[in-house]
Amino acid sequence: MILKEGTNKNKLKEYLNEYFETYEIPNMFRSQYEFNYLNVFSDKVIDSQIAQFYKEFNLLEPHADMYKAFTEIVKYNHPDLSKMTILDVGGGIVPQLGRELAKEAKHVMVIDRNMVFKNNPDNLEPIQRRIESVSDLPTADIVVGLLPCEATQHIIDYSVANKKDFIIALCGCWHNLDLSHHIAERMRVMKQPHDTTVDRYEQYASLKIQEAPELGSLIAYDSPYQFPQDVIGNKRR
Repeated sequence: MILKEGTNKNKLKEYLNEYFETYEIPNMFRSQYEFNYLNVFSDKVIDSQIAQFYKEFNLLEPHADMYKAFTEIVKYNHPDLSKMTILDVGGGIVPQLGRELAKEAKHVMVIDRNMVFKNNPDNLEPIQRRIESVSDLPTADIVVGLLPCEATQHIIDYSVANKKDFIIALCGCWHNLDLSHHIAERMRVMKQPHDTTVDRYEQYASLKIQEAPELGSLIAYDSPYQFPQDVIGNKRR
């Protein structure tokens, strides 16, 4: 089960409408989320953006809370979070991952052009702007992304350019990732296309990280908590 027992669609729609009015969510998002609330209502599959609202309304079962699970992965691999500043790239309309990270970290910056600013802890700094390039990202000790879509490449590029650790839960969407340079010059022997978007991002990360030996190597992060997405990051030597 993903949602708590007793959750029903009518009550969920009431929450949704109240939330949109209270937080002044743009109209462009209303039909999308209303459709998803009523039609992607499943005990097996959950959309990452809808999950933000489910968590806001305290409807998620603990095992289905991807934000806590990802925070545990970060904490498991970086035990000194209380001394660190974390940059969460593509944090979503409701910065649920940023809020969870803020419970552990010294300071958290969340960047997303569609983010709502309300009800955030004092050590969470919301940055509402579109990410066009690496130069749009502020300095932090660790950069993370939970299903960050096209921002995945920006996270990897930022990490390599600034020699900062990164952890990303990869999503399966495919945007404008340019692998032509790396595949043409470093992978001529590979004649078959990658199987999935996740494979391509992992391949991109493994190639880019070679440009910053300080970051060590690319790994799949282990965690004592189950997490459904592939989670990658760097491991310093």
